[in-house]
Amino acid sequence: MMEEEEEQERLPVPYEQEKALKEKYNAAMKRGDREASKQHKASLVAFYVLYGESYKGADRPDPTSAKLCLRRALGLQHDHPVANYRYAHLLYGEKHYTLAAYHFKLALDGSREQSLNDTQSLIAHIFTVNCGLLMARDAIKEVDDLQNSEHASFDSKLMEDYADRMLVDSEEMLAHFLYMKVTASGHEPISEQRFYEVQEAAGDSDVLVCVTPLSRELIYRGRREHLTQTEFFVAHTVLQSKEFIQVKDIYEKLFEGRPLEEVVTPSAVRQCLRRLSRDVPFWELVVEADIRGNFSARRRRKGITYTLLCHSSIVLPEEKTSGA
Repeated sequence: MMEEEEEQERLPVPYEQEKALKEKYNAAMKRGDREASKQHKASLVAFYVLYGESYKGADRPDPTSAKLCLRRALGLQHDHPVANYRYAHLLYGEKHYTLAAYHFKLALDGSREQSLNDTQSLIAHIFTVNCGLLMARDAIKEVDDLQNSEHASFDSKLMEDYADRMLVDSEEMLAHFLYMKVTASGHEPISEQRFYEVQEAAGDSDVLVCVTPLSRELIYRGRREHLTQTEFFVAHTVLQSKEFIQVKDIYEKLFEGRPLEEVVTPSAVRQCLRRLSRDVPFWELVVEADIRGNFSARRRRKGITYTLLCHSSIVLPEEKTSGA
């Protein structure tokens, strides 16, 4: 039931990396190695999902490229929960409510080995309800147009019977955007208004990361710095930590043991930390660095409070399912 669109063009992803992952998968399939083919297929799916999210949440979002990547992932694994979840949010944003509801349902159903976490499941259910309401709104408009048409003819008895079964009679149904507030105490669903109120109320010791489908920002004492997707993942992991963590610790929290370990390397995490230290003027005011053994380590400074505010479509690093 996915959109019937041609994907003959090359995907907007690193070609050599994609080629290497495909070759491993195809070679395992050719020699009949089920375990290896399963593993390499998961890595390839994770690769497409990663770049789908990257294009969806870029500084200049590219939903077309995001959908191409996610469709390729779903072509390999139609029941991948996070790929369906992200794809459904894109469809919802484009007002394709029927298709969005279908993919939210696939995301909720999951697979034998993978599923959404509780927060994602709640959000998927809420957006499925929204899809139903918005489809109902469109249907109500059609009902009104038909009833007021001078050229339409109806069976009056049937009309009376079915009119009584109408559950809603108003177009006053608006989709709402759900946000999440994440602190050391846990996750809390918040409204769009609350999303901005928390930012306005932030004190001098509060550091926030705010993530929407259009931007990722690190905020401290009124200053805002834009983050790339990888910078968001890394900054979020460091700022969450009260204990000193090294590059390998950050990498393990984000990627190790998952198919993404073939896509993202520890060196990418290390480079990201260098950029944050160099480009974010207040990074050293909120993050403390030290040496542990022969390696540098980082943690959130004592006295600094960290809050993540994010749109419901964002999949947090610590919440990823296998293959996400």
